[in-house]
This record gives sequence, structure tokens and C-alpha cells, in this order.
Amino acid sequence: MDQGYCFNAGEWTFPDLALHGLYYRNYVYAQVRGWESFEPWLGRIEKCSPKVIEEIAGNIPPEWYGHDWDALKALVKALIARREKVRDLVAAFRDSSRNPFTAWGQDAGQPAAHVYVM
Repeated sequence: MDQGYCFNAGEWTFPDLALHGLYYRNYVYAQVRGWESFEPWLGRIEKCSPKVIEEIAGNIPPEWYGHDWDALKALVKALIARREKVRDLVAAFRDSSRNPFTAWGQDAGQPAAHVYVM
């Protein structure tokens, strides 16, 4: 798995743009009907303790972050702070002019409307 563009490539920044870093074809979002479509992962991100994030980062091989411990610590600090922003970022994407979640608000028993943007 190539994670080369994770964290905005080598920048290790988080540009908060509604359409940044998302798949370019809307059909992958066709089954998203509401917040429940993001569970259990959204809730887990929001509730993840800083200690767990720090422990995970401590297991990353130093070669992967160029032995720059200060940069990794800064990234971890940013990730901990961003846990609370994920829901807002999903909402910004949902409300964008791209209209990615065409089935948002539909009952799970109804077929999703498929709108493909290619």
C-alpha cells in the first residue's frame, strides 16, 4: 500500500479544503446515507485517546520519518487535535457543490440514487 500522499505528501500538513484528498469519482460515495455510514470509525477517531496515538507513533520505524523525532511529535500533536475536526470536514464535503452523498438522508431500505461524475 502506497501512503506517499498521506498527510499532504511530504508536507505533513492538513489543508482543510472540502475537496482535498478525496476520490475524484462520486460513485464510491453512492451508499453513504448519513452519519451512520461512517460508523464505527468516526466515533473511534473522535474518542481515540492521545496516549494510544502516541503509542502507535512510537512504533513507527525511524526510517519512515527520516529519524526526525521532532517532526513526528508535531504530527502526532496535530493528529490529536484534529480528532475533533473530522466530522466537520465530512460535513463540509457533504455540503460542497460537488454533492458527493446523493443518498444522504435516504432510508437504508431504499436504493441509493446513483449519480456518477467522471
